[in-house]
Amino acid sequence: MARESTILAPKRVVKTISTFLKYAVVTGANKGIGYEICRQLASNGILVVLTARDEKRGLDAVQKLKDSGISDDLVIYRQLDVVDPDSIVSLAEFVKNNFGKLDILVSNAGISGVALQAEAFQRAFEQSGEFPSGDQVWAEIGTQNYEMAEQCVKTNYYGARGMAEALAPLLQLSDSPRIVNVTSILGLLKNIPNEWAKGLLDDVENLNEDRIEEVVNEFLKDFKDDLLASKGWPTYLSAYIVSKAAMSAYTRILAKKYPSFRVNCLCPGYCKTDITTNTGSFTAAEGAENAVRLALLSDGGPSASPLDVRGVAVYLPIIYIEPDSCPVDYSMHAVVTGANKGLGWGIVKLQASKGLEMKREVAVEKLNESCLSDHVVFHLLDVMDPASIASLAAFIRSQYARLDILARPRADLHKTGAAKVNNAAISGTTIDSDALAASKITSTEGWPALLSAYVLSKAAMNAHTRILSKKYPNLCINFICPGFVKTDMSNNTGTLSVDEAAVYPVKLALLPDGGPSGLLFHSG
Repeated sequence: MARESTILAPKRVVKTISTFLKYAVVTGANKGIGYEICRQLASNGILVVLTARDEKRGLDAVQKLKDSGISDDLVIYRQLDVVDPDSIVSLAEFVKNNFGKLDILVSNAGISGVALQAEAFQRAFEQSGEFPSGDQVWAEIGTQNYEMAEQCVKTNYYGARGMAEALAPLLQLSDSPRIVNVTSILGLLKNIPNEWAKGLLDDVENLNEDRIEEVVNEFLKDFKDDLLASKGWPTYLSAYIVSKAAMSAYTRILAKKYPSFRVNCLCPGYCKTDITTNTGSFTAAEGAENAVRLALLSDGGPSASPLDVRGVAVYLPIIYIEPDSCPVDYSMHAVVTGANKGLGWGIVKLQASKGLEMKREVAVEKLNESCLSDHVVFHLLDVMDPASIASLAAFIRSQYARLDILARPRADLHKTGAAKVNNAAISGTTIDSDALAASKITSTEGWPALLSAYVLSKAAMNAHTRILSKKYPNLCINFICPGFVKTDMSNNTGTLSVDEAAVYPVKLALLPDGGPSGLLFHSG
Protein backbone atom coordinates (compact mmCIF):
# COMPACT_ATOMS: atom_id res chain seq x y z
CA MET A 1 0.00 0.00 0.00
CA ALA A 2 1.26 3.47 -0.83
CA ARG A 3 2.41 5.65 1.99
CA GLU A 4 2.35 9.42 2.25
CA SER A 5 5.72 11.14 2.22
CA THR A 6 6.59 14.81 2.15
CA ILE A 7 9.31 15.79 -0.30
CA LEU A 8 11.51 18.17 1.62
CA ALA A 9 14.34 20.39 0.47
CA PRO A 10 16.11 22.84 2.77
CA LYS A 11 13.85 25.66 3.96
CA ARG A 12 10.85 24.59 1.90
CA VAL A 13 8.39 21.84 1.16
CA VAL A 14 8.62 21.05 -2.53
CA LYS A 15 5.63 18.76 -2.97
CA THR A 16 3.56 16.15 -1.20
CA ILE A 17 2.95 12.88 -3.00
CA SER A 18 1.86 9.34 -2.36
CA THR A 19 4.67 6.96 -3.25
CA PHE A 20 6.11 3.55 -2.75
CA LEU A 21 9.69 3.31 -1.58
CA LYS A 22 12.08 4.71 -4.16
CA TYR A 23 15.75 4.00 -4.73
CA ALA A 24 18.50 6.44 -5.70
CA VAL A 25 22.18 6.23 -6.59
CA VAL A 26 24.39 9.29 -6.08
CA THR A 27 27.99 9.34 -7.32
CA GLY A 28 30.80 11.33 -5.72
CA ALA A 29 28.76 11.44 -2.54
CA ASN A 30 31.12 11.20 0.41
CA LYS A 31 31.34 14.99 0.77
CA GLY A 32 30.19 18.32 -0.60
CA ILE A 33 27.18 18.58 -2.87
CA GLY A 34 26.93 14.82 -3.39
CA TYR A 35 26.73 14.22 0.34
CA GLU A 36 24.03 16.86 0.71
CA ILE A 37 22.03 15.37 -2.16
CA CYS A 38 22.09 12.05 -0.32
CA ARG A 39 20.96 13.69 2.91
CA GLN A 40 18.08 15.55 1.29
CA LEU A 41 16.89 12.55 -0.73
CA ALA A 42 16.98 10.34 2.36
CA SER A 43 15.09 13.03 4.28
CA ASN A 44 12.34 12.54 1.72
CA GLY A 45 12.11 8.83 2.40
CA ILE A 46 14.22 7.79 -0.60
CA LEU A 47 16.59 4.86 -0.04
CA VAL A 48 19.96 6.23 -1.18
CA VAL A 49 23.04 4.34 -2.28
CA LEU A 50 25.89 6.69 -1.38
CA THR A 51 28.89 5.93 -3.59
CA ALA A 52 32.52 6.98 -3.33
CA ARG A 53 35.90 5.71 -4.49
CA ASP A 54 37.42 5.64 -1.02
CA GLU A 55 35.74 3.08 1.22
CA LYS A 56 36.69 4.72 4.51
CA ARG A 57 35.43 8.13 3.42
CA GLY A 58 32.25 6.59 2.09
CA LEU A 59 31.54 4.69 5.29
CA ASP A 60 32.35 7.78 7.36
CA ALA A 61 29.87 9.78 5.28
CA VAL A 62 27.14 7.19 5.84
CA GLN A 63 27.78 7.22 9.56
CA LYS A 64 27.68 11.02 9.60
CA LEU A 65 24.27 10.92 7.91
CA LYS A 66 22.98 8.43 10.43
CA ASP A 67 24.35 10.52 13.30
CA SER A 68 22.45 13.52 11.89
CA GLY A 69 19.16 11.65 12.22
CA ILE A 70 18.85 9.85 8.88
CA SER A 71 17.33 6.41 9.35
CA ASP A 72 19.72 3.47 9.12
CA ASP A 73 17.40 1.95 6.53
CA LEU A 74 17.63 4.88 4.11
CA VAL A 75 21.35 5.15 3.32
CA ILE A 76 23.78 2.49 2.11
CA TYR A 77 27.42 2.82 1.09
CA ARG A 78 28.74 1.18 -2.07
CA GLN A 79 32.27 1.55 -3.41
CA LEU A 80 32.35 3.02 -6.92
CA ASP A 81 34.99 4.36 -9.29
CA VAL A 82 33.17 5.87 -12.26
CA VAL A 83 36.24 5.57 -14.51
CA ASP A 84 36.33 1.79 -13.96
CA PRO A 85 33.75 -0.09 -16.08
CA ASP A 86 33.98 -3.16 -13.84
CA SER A 87 33.16 -1.02 -10.79
CA ILE A 88 30.09 0.39 -12.55
CA VAL A 89 28.91 -3.10 -13.56
CA SER A 90 29.35 -4.29 -9.98
CA LEU A 91 27.19 -1.43 -8.70
CA ALA A 92 24.49 -2.15 -11.28
CA GLU A 93 24.42 -5.80 -10.20
CA PHE A 94 24.16 -4.74 -6.57
CA VAL A 95 21.17 -2.50 -7.30
CA LYS A 96 19.50 -5.16 -9.42
CA ASN A 97 19.95 -7.92 -6.85
CA ASN A 98 18.90 -5.84 -3.85
CA PHE A 99 16.18 -3.52 -5.19
CA GLY A 100 15.13 -4.86 -8.58
CA LYS A 101 14.93 -1.35 -10.04
CA LEU A 102 16.30 2.17 -9.78
CA ASP A 103 14.27 5.39 -9.62
CA ILE A 104 16.89 8.14 -9.43
CA LEU A 105 20.45 8.45 -10.72
CA VAL A 106 22.44 11.55 -9.77
CA SER A 107 25.82 11.75 -11.50
CA ASN A 108 27.72 14.16 -9.30
CA ALA A 109 31.26 12.71 -9.37
CA GLY A 110 33.62 15.19 -10.96
CA ILE A 111 37.12 16.65 -10.86
CA SER A 112 38.53 19.98 -12.03
CA GLY A 113 41.38 18.73 -14.20
CA VAL A 114 43.76 21.29 -12.70
CA ALA A 115 46.09 21.53 -9.73
CA LEU A 116 44.95 24.56 -7.75
CA GLN A 117 47.08 26.77 -5.57
CA ALA A 118 44.49 27.12 -2.84
CA GLU A 119 45.75 30.37 -1.32
CA ALA A 120 46.14 32.04 -4.72
CA PHE A 121 42.66 30.89 -5.73
CA GLN A 122 41.18 32.28 -2.52
CA ARG A 123 42.96 35.61 -3.03
CA ALA A 124 41.61 35.85 -6.56
CA PHE A 125 38.11 35.17 -5.28
CA GLU A 126 38.43 37.80 -2.55
CA GLN A 127 39.67 40.39 -5.04
CA SER A 128 36.94 39.83 -7.62
CA GLY A 129 34.09 38.66 -5.38
CA GLU A 130 33.28 35.93 -7.88
CA PHE A 131 34.71 32.82 -9.53
CA PRO A 132 38.17 33.71 -10.86
CA SER A 133 38.46 34.06 -14.64
CA GLY A 134 41.00 35.09 -17.23
CA ASP A 135 44.25 33.59 -18.52
CA GLN A 136 46.46 35.87 -16.45
CA VAL A 137 44.62 35.04 -13.23
CA TRP A 138 44.67 31.31 -13.88
CA ALA A 139 48.37 31.36 -14.75
CA GLU A 140 48.92 32.16 -11.08
CA ILE A 141 46.34 29.92 -9.43
CA GLY A 142 46.24 26.67 -11.40
CA THR A 143 48.24 24.34 -13.62
CA GLN A 144 47.05 21.64 -15.99
CA ASN A 145 48.66 18.90 -18.05
CA TYR A 146 47.54 16.21 -20.45
CA GLU A 147 47.24 13.48 -17.82
CA MET A 148 44.99 15.70 -15.69
CA ALA A 149 42.89 16.58 -18.73
CA GLU A 150 42.46 12.95 -19.75
CA GLN A 151 41.42 11.93 -16.23
CA CYS A 152 39.00 14.86 -16.04
CA VAL A 153 37.25 13.85 -19.27
CA LYS A 154 37.11 10.21 -18.18
CA THR A 155 35.54 11.16 -14.85
CA ASN A 156 33.19 13.99 -15.78
CA TYR A 157 31.91 12.78 -19.14
CA TYR A 158 32.68 9.10 -19.63
CA GLY A 159 31.92 8.37 -15.98
CA ALA A 160 28.44 9.88 -16.20
CA ARG A 161 27.85 8.19 -19.55
CA GLY A 162 28.95 4.80 -18.23
CA MET A 163 26.64 5.12 -15.23
CA ALA A 164 23.66 6.02 -17.40
CA GLU A 165 24.28 3.17 -19.83
CA ALA A 166 24.68 0.59 -17.07
CA LEU A 167 21.71 1.70 -14.98
CA ALA A 168 19.23 2.63 -17.72
CA PRO A 169 17.72 -0.91 -17.79
CA LEU A 170 16.99 -0.63 -14.06
CA LEU A 171 15.61 2.90 -14.45
CA GLN A 172 13.25 1.59 -17.12
CA LEU A 173 11.66 -0.60 -14.44
CA SER A 174 10.70 2.50 -12.42
CA ASP A 175 7.37 4.28 -12.82
CA SER A 176 9.15 7.64 -12.42
CA PRO A 177 12.77 7.38 -13.65
CA ARG A 178 14.94 10.44 -13.13
CA ILE A 179 18.52 11.24 -14.15
CA VAL A 180 20.25 14.37 -12.87
CA ASN A 181 23.72 15.18 -14.21
CA VAL A 182 25.52 17.77 -12.11
CA THR A 183 27.29 20.06 -14.56
CA SER A 184 28.60 23.63 -14.52
CA ILE A 185 27.82 26.98 -16.06
CA LEU A 186 31.39 26.81 -17.38
CA GLY A 187 30.20 24.01 -19.64
CA LEU A 188 27.99 26.33 -21.69
CA LEU A 189 29.00 26.33 -25.34
CA LYS A 190 29.72 30.06 -25.23
CA ASN A 191 32.80 29.16 -23.18
CA ILE A 192 34.25 27.07 -26.03
CA PRO A 193 35.65 29.34 -28.79
CA ASN A 194 36.11 26.40 -31.19
CA GLU A 195 33.28 26.86 -33.70
CA TRP A 196 33.57 23.33 -35.08
CA ALA A 197 33.11 21.81 -31.63
CA LYS A 198 30.24 24.14 -30.80
CA GLY A 199 28.56 23.31 -34.07
CA LEU A 200 28.67 19.56 -33.45
CA LEU A 201 27.49 19.79 -29.83
CA ASP A 202 24.72 22.26 -30.65
CA ASP A 203 23.34 20.31 -33.62
CA VAL A 204 20.50 18.75 -31.65
CA GLU A 205 18.93 16.90 -34.57
CA ASN A 206 22.12 15.03 -35.48
CA LEU A 207 23.69 14.80 -32.03
CA ASN A 208 24.89 11.35 -30.98
CA GLU A 209 27.57 9.71 -28.84
CA ASP A 210 29.97 9.44 -31.77
CA ARG A 211 29.86 13.19 -32.38
CA ILE A 212 30.50 13.97 -28.73
CA GLU A 213 33.38 11.50 -28.73
CA GLU A 214 34.77 13.14 -31.86
CA VAL A 215 34.83 16.50 -30.09
CA VAL A 216 36.37 15.08 -26.93
CA ASN A 217 39.06 13.15 -28.82
CA GLU A 218 39.96 16.18 -30.93
CA PHE A 219 40.25 18.28 -27.78
CA LEU A 220 42.55 15.76 -26.09
CA LYS A 221 44.68 15.47 -29.22
CA ASP A 222 45.08 19.25 -29.44
CA PHE A 223 45.83 19.41 -25.73
CA LYS A 224 48.58 16.83 -26.13
CA ASP A 225 50.00 18.73 -29.12
CA ASP A 226 49.90 22.05 -27.21
CA LEU A 227 47.40 23.54 -29.66
CA LEU A 228 44.64 24.67 -27.29
CA ALA A 229 44.84 28.39 -28.04
CA SER A 230 45.46 28.06 -31.78
CA LYS A 231 42.58 25.59 -32.20
CA GLY A 232 40.10 27.67 -30.21
CA TRP A 233 39.80 25.58 -27.06
CA PRO A 234 39.47 27.13 -23.59
CA THR A 235 42.94 27.83 -22.24
CA TYR A 236 42.23 27.44 -18.53
CA LEU A 237 40.08 24.80 -16.85
CA SER A 238 40.16 23.38 -20.37
CA ALA A 239 39.21 19.76 -19.72
CA TYR A 240 36.64 20.74 -17.11
CA ILE A 241 34.82 23.05 -19.54
CA VAL A 242 34.88 20.58 -22.44
CA SER A 243 33.86 17.61 -20.27
CA LYS A 244 30.90 19.50 -18.82
CA ALA A 245 29.81 20.63 -22.28
CA ALA A 246 30.00 16.99 -23.37
CA MET A 247 27.93 15.95 -20.37
CA SER A 248 25.25 18.52 -21.22
CA ALA A 249 25.14 17.30 -24.82
CA TYR A 250 24.89 13.69 -23.66
CA THR A 251 21.98 14.65 -21.42
CA ARG A 252 20.07 15.65 -24.56
CA ILE A 253 20.83 12.30 -26.16
CA LEU A 254 19.59 10.44 -23.09
CA ALA A 255 16.35 12.40 -23.02
CA LYS A 256 15.62 11.56 -26.66
CA LYS A 257 16.59 7.92 -26.17
CA TYR A 258 14.42 7.50 -23.07
CA PRO A 259 11.36 9.76 -23.48
CA SER A 260 9.69 8.28 -20.40
CA PHE A 261 12.61 9.47 -18.24
CA ARG A 262 13.04 12.99 -16.86
CA VAL A 263 16.69 13.69 -17.71
CA ASN A 264 18.30 17.01 -16.85
CA CYS A 265 21.69 18.52 -16.09
CA LEU A 266 22.08 21.17 -13.46
CA CYS A 267 24.63 23.73 -12.39
CA PRO A 268 24.24 23.98 -8.61
CA GLY A 269 25.94 27.36 -8.49
CA TYR A 270 29.28 28.53 -7.14
CA CYS A 271 29.34 26.48 -3.94
CA LYS A 272 31.77 26.27 -1.05
CA THR A 273 33.29 22.81 -1.57
CA ASP A 274 36.74 21.28 -1.85
CA ILE A 275 36.82 21.76 -5.62
CA THR A 276 36.48 25.54 -5.12
CA THR A 277 38.81 25.63 -2.09
CA ASN A 278 35.73 26.42 -0.01
CA THR A 279 35.05 29.72 -1.77
CA GLY A 280 31.71 30.51 -3.31
CA SER A 281 28.31 32.11 -2.88
CA PHE A 282 26.38 29.08 -1.65
CA THR A 283 26.75 26.25 0.79
CA ALA A 284 26.85 22.64 -0.37
CA ALA A 285 23.35 22.20 1.08
CA GLU A 286 22.03 25.09 -1.00
CA GLY A 287 23.75 23.75 -4.09
CA ALA A 288 22.19 20.33 -3.55
CA GLU A 289 18.68 21.65 -3.07
CA ASN A 290 17.72 22.07 -6.70
CA ALA A 291 19.40 18.85 -7.77
CA VAL A 292 17.01 17.16 -5.36
CA ARG A 293 14.08 19.08 -6.78
CA LEU A 294 14.99 17.81 -10.25
CA ALA A 295 15.34 14.28 -8.92
CA LEU A 296 11.82 14.55 -7.52
CA LEU A 297 10.24 16.26 -10.55
CA SER A 298 6.68 15.35 -11.37
CA ASP A 299 6.03 13.40 -14.55
CA GLY A 300 5.16 16.59 -16.43
CA GLY A 301 8.46 18.24 -15.63
CA PRO A 302 11.09 19.25 -18.22
CA SER A 303 13.65 16.90 -19.72
CA ALA A 304 16.94 17.47 -21.56
CA SER A 305 17.37 20.84 -19.88
CA PRO A 306 20.68 22.31 -18.76
CA LEU A 307 19.61 24.10 -15.59
CA ASP A 308 21.45 26.56 -13.40
CA VAL A 309 18.88 27.04 -10.70
CA ARG A 310 20.94 28.24 -7.74
CA GLY A 311 21.76 31.81 -8.58
CA VAL A 312 18.55 32.69 -10.37
CA ALA A 313 19.68 31.51 -13.77
CA VAL A 314 18.29 28.51 -15.52
CA TYR A 315 19.61 27.65 -18.95
CA LEU A 316 16.66 25.89 -20.51
CA PRO A 317 16.42 25.43 -24.24
CA ILE A 318 13.50 23.03 -23.50
CA ILE A 319 14.37 21.44 -26.81
CA TYR A 320 12.30 18.35 -26.17
CA ILE A 321 9.18 20.14 -24.99
CA GLU A 322 8.17 21.52 -28.36
CA PRO A 323 4.94 23.56 -28.51
CA ASP A 324 3.61 21.31 -31.25
CA SER A 325 3.93 18.32 -28.92
CA CYS A 326 2.09 20.01 -26.08
CA PRO A 327 -1.66 19.45 -25.93
CA VAL A 328 -3.05 22.94 -26.56
CA ASP A 329 -6.60 23.77 -25.54
CA TYR A 330 -7.79 25.98 -28.39
CA SER A 331 -10.07 27.80 -25.99
CA MET A 332 -7.05 28.99 -24.01
CA HIS A 333 -6.62 32.73 -23.66
CA ALA A 334 -3.41 34.69 -23.23
CA VAL A 335 -2.39 38.28 -22.54
CA VAL A 336 0.96 39.69 -23.64
CA THR A 337 1.99 43.20 -22.60
CA GLY A 338 4.24 45.49 -24.63
CA ALA A 339 3.42 43.48 -27.71
CA ASN A 340 3.15 45.94 -30.59
CA LYS A 341 6.73 45.23 -31.68
CA GLY A 342 9.90 43.39 -30.81
CA LEU A 343 9.89 40.40 -28.53
CA GLY A 344 6.30 40.91 -27.38
CA TRP A 345 5.10 40.86 -30.97
CA GLY A 346 7.15 37.73 -31.61
CA ILE A 347 5.46 36.01 -28.66
CA VAL A 348 2.05 37.04 -29.96
CA LYS A 349 2.78 35.69 -33.42
CA LEU A 350 4.16 32.38 -32.20
CA GLN A 351 1.44 31.74 -29.62
CA ALA A 352 -1.28 32.64 -32.11
CA SER A 353 0.25 30.17 -34.57
CA LYS A 354 -0.37 27.50 -31.93
CA GLY A 355 -4.06 28.33 -31.87
CA LEU A 356 -4.20 30.31 -28.63
CA GLU A 357 -6.56 33.26 -28.74
CA MET A 358 -4.55 36.34 -27.86
CA LYS A 359 -5.73 39.55 -26.25
CA ARG A 360 -2.97 42.07 -26.26
CA GLU A 361 -1.48 45.31 -27.44
CA VAL A 362 -0.16 44.21 -30.85
CA ALA A 363 0.43 45.33 -34.41
CA VAL A 364 -2.69 43.66 -35.82
CA GLU A 365 -1.88 44.47 -39.41
CA LYS A 366 1.33 42.43 -39.20
CA LEU A 367 -0.64 39.48 -37.91
CA ASN A 368 -3.10 39.88 -40.76
CA GLU A 369 -0.16 39.42 -43.10
CA SER A 370 0.75 36.26 -41.19
CA CYS A 371 -2.81 34.91 -41.45
CA LEU A 372 -3.03 34.82 -37.65
CA SER A 373 -5.50 37.63 -37.03
CA ASP A 374 -8.35 35.25 -36.16
CA HIS A 375 -6.49 34.39 -32.99
CA VAL A 376 -5.66 37.96 -31.97
CA VAL A 377 -7.65 40.73 -30.31
CA PHE A 378 -6.25 44.20 -29.63
CA HIS A 379 -6.83 45.97 -26.32
CA LEU A 380 -5.27 49.25 -25.26
CA LEU A 381 -3.07 48.90 -22.16
CA ASP A 382 -0.76 51.15 -20.19
CA VAL A 383 0.84 49.04 -17.47
CA MET A 384 1.63 52.18 -15.46
CA ASP A 385 -2.05 53.13 -15.26
CA PRO A 386 -4.06 51.09 -12.69
CA ALA A 387 -7.29 52.10 -14.42
CA SER A 388 -5.99 50.76 -17.73
CA ILE A 389 -5.04 47.46 -16.10
CA ALA A 390 -8.46 47.22 -14.44
CA SER A 391 -10.11 47.90 -17.79
CA LEU A 392 -8.20 45.05 -19.43
CA ALA A 393 -9.10 42.68 -16.58
CA ALA A 394 -12.78 43.62 -16.88
CA PHE A 395 -12.64 43.07 -20.64
CA ILE A 396 -11.19 39.58 -20.23
CA ARG A 397 -13.65 38.69 -17.49
CA SER A 398 -16.65 39.82 -19.51
CA GLN A 399 -15.53 38.36 -22.84
CA TYR A 400 -13.74 35.14 -21.86
CA ALA A 401 -14.41 34.59 -18.14
CA ARG A 402 -10.87 33.38 -17.51
CA LEU A 403 -7.19 33.80 -18.43
CA ASP A 404 -4.73 30.97 -19.05
CA ILE A 405 -1.46 32.75 -19.85
CA LEU A 406 0.03 36.12 -18.87
CA ALA A 407 3.29 37.05 -20.58
CA ARG A 408 5.36 40.09 -19.73
CA PRO A 409 8.43 40.09 -22.01
CA ARG A 410 11.71 40.69 -20.20
CA ALA A 411 14.33 42.55 -22.20
CA ASP A 412 17.99 41.62 -21.88
CA LEU A 413 20.63 44.25 -22.48
CA HIS A 414 23.29 41.61 -22.85
CA LYS A 415 26.16 43.89 -23.77
CA THR A 416 25.72 45.86 -20.57
CA GLY A 417 24.98 42.81 -18.52
CA ALA A 418 28.16 43.33 -16.56
CA ALA A 419 26.21 45.78 -14.44
CA LYS A 420 25.50 43.72 -11.35
CA VAL A 421 23.57 44.29 -8.18
CA ASN A 422 26.55 44.23 -5.83
CA ASN A 423 24.41 44.32 -2.74
CA ALA A 424 24.23 41.58 -0.14
CA ALA A 425 20.75 42.53 1.03
CA ILE A 426 19.28 42.16 -2.45
CA SER A 427 21.16 38.94 -3.04
CA GLY A 428 19.94 37.56 0.26
CA THR A 429 16.29 38.40 -0.30
CA THR A 430 16.16 37.03 -3.82
CA ILE A 431 17.86 33.76 -2.92
CA ASP A 432 16.21 33.07 0.44
CA SER A 433 12.75 32.70 -1.05
CA ASP A 434 11.15 31.52 2.18
CA ALA A 435 12.23 34.68 3.92
CA LEU A 436 11.26 36.80 0.94
CA ALA A 437 8.52 39.35 1.42
CA ALA A 438 7.38 42.17 -0.83
CA SER A 439 8.65 44.79 1.60
CA LYS A 440 12.23 43.52 1.36
CA ILE A 441 12.50 44.22 -2.35
CA THR A 442 12.67 47.98 -1.81
CA SER A 443 14.43 48.09 1.56
CA THR A 444 18.04 47.85 0.40
CA GLU A 445 20.93 50.26 0.07
CA GLY A 446 23.77 50.42 -2.41
CA TRP A 447 22.85 50.44 -6.10
CA PRO A 448 24.54 49.51 -9.40
CA ALA A 449 26.24 52.38 -11.19
CA LEU A 450 25.15 51.42 -14.73
CA LEU A 451 21.58 50.93 -15.96
CA SER A 452 20.63 51.42 -12.33
CA ALA A 453 16.84 51.53 -12.59
CA TYR A 454 16.76 48.80 -15.24
CA VAL A 455 18.86 46.39 -13.19
CA LEU A 456 16.93 47.03 -9.97
CA SER A 457 13.53 46.85 -11.63
CA LYS A 458 14.38 43.47 -13.15
CA ALA A 459 15.74 42.22 -9.84
CA ALA A 460 12.46 43.32 -8.23
CA MET A 461 10.48 41.55 -10.96
CA ASN A 462 12.49 38.37 -10.37
CA ALA A 463 11.87 38.52 -6.64
CA HIS A 464 8.16 39.21 -7.14
CA THR A 465 7.91 36.18 -9.41
CA ARG A 466 9.11 34.02 -6.53
CA ILE A 467 6.55 35.60 -4.23
CA LEU A 468 3.80 34.88 -6.75
CA SER A 469 4.86 31.26 -7.18
CA LYS A 470 4.60 30.74 -3.42
CA LYS A 471 1.32 32.64 -3.15
CA TYR A 472 -0.31 30.68 -5.98
CA PRO A 473 1.12 27.13 -5.83
CA ASN A 474 -1.40 25.87 -8.38
CA LEU A 475 -0.10 28.26 -11.03
CA CYS A 476 3.07 27.73 -13.06
CA ILE A 477 4.85 31.10 -12.72
CA ASN A 478 8.33 31.63 -14.12
CA PHE A 479 10.44 34.43 -15.50
CA ILE A 480 12.74 34.27 -18.52
CA CYS A 481 15.67 36.13 -19.98
CA PRO A 482 15.31 35.59 -23.74
CA GLY A 483 18.91 36.48 -24.54
CA PHE A 484 20.53 39.38 -26.40
CA VAL A 485 17.79 40.11 -28.95
CA LYS A 486 17.76 42.46 -31.94
CA THR A 487 15.07 44.95 -30.91
CA ASP A 488 14.66 48.71 -30.62
CA MET A 489 15.73 48.48 -26.99
CA SER A 490 19.11 47.04 -27.97
CA ASN A 491 19.45 49.38 -30.97
CA ASN A 492 18.86 46.34 -33.18
CA THR A 493 22.08 44.70 -32.06
CA GLY A 494 22.16 41.21 -30.63
CA THR A 495 22.70 37.53 -31.36
CA LEU A 496 19.07 36.42 -31.66
CA SER A 497 16.21 37.54 -33.87
CA VAL A 498 12.82 38.33 -32.35
CA ASP A 499 11.39 35.09 -33.72
CA GLU A 500 14.25 33.03 -32.26
CA ALA A 501 13.97 34.62 -28.84
CA ALA A 502 10.17 34.34 -28.69
CA VAL A 503 10.35 30.55 -28.86
CA TYR A 504 11.41 30.23 -25.24
CA PRO A 505 8.70 32.29 -23.49
CA VAL A 506 6.12 30.43 -25.57
CA LYS A 507 7.55 27.06 -24.55
CA LEU A 508 7.35 28.12 -20.91
CA ALA A 509 3.77 29.29 -21.43
CA LEU A 510 2.90 25.85 -22.82
CA LEU A 511 4.69 23.77 -20.20
CA PRO A 512 2.64 20.74 -19.12
CA ASP A 513 1.12 20.61 -15.65
CA GLY A 514 3.67 19.77 -12.99
CA GLY A 515 6.40 21.87 -14.57
CA PRO A 516 8.71 24.10 -12.53
CA SER A 517 7.55 27.34 -10.93
CA GLY A 518 9.34 30.28 -9.36
CA LEU A 519 12.47 29.93 -11.50
CA LEU A 520 14.31 32.18 -13.93
CA PHE A 521 14.98 30.65 -17.33
CA HIS A 522 17.71 31.81 -19.68
CA SER A 523 17.68 30.93 -23.36
CA GLY A 524 21.49 30.55 -23.49
